[in-house]
Amino acid sequence: MDQERSEVREVEDARERVAQDVRSVAYNANVVDRAKEQAQSRVDDAKEMVRSRVQGARDKLQNARDSMRDMAGNVPINGDNPFGMMFAGLAIGFLIGMVIPVSRFESERIGPMTDEMKSRMRAASSEVVRRGGEVIKDTIEASKEAATTSLREQTRDFNVES
Repeated sequence: MDQERSEVREVEDARERVAQDVRSVAYNANVVDRAKEQAQSRVDDAKEMVRSRVQGARDKLQNARDSMRDMAGNVPINGDNPFGMMFAGLAIGFLIGMVIPVSRFESERIGPMTDEMKSRMRAASSEVVRRGGEVIKDTIEASKEAATTSLREQTRDFNVES
């Protein structure tokens, strides 16, 4: 009776070890998802950084516009004050420049840099996917070997005690 209970406990322990090995294999085989999560986290961090910088720039522009408006209100603008006219013209030109869309000239100058950055990001992402595939294959092989070894040991232990 005690021997049967002992054998049942051993079998349960063996099952638990196999279950742990299976969980470990599943965790190790999930490299792609973990890599995707990590990449998405980095992308989200980069987006947040860009958003905060854009918001900071908007705030600075708003403050500059308010300051210009305040200073323009203090400067008498008439034909007798050429500096006041110049300052008002600069302020209006700045505000108009902020509103109009990007010109073809600007897109021709900045476009190639944007395309180059996009191609670099594509190359980097394909390299991550390639390496991730290699890691997955290695992990699966190592997991198979570990599971096989564990099962052999448990089987051997069970046979020795029988």
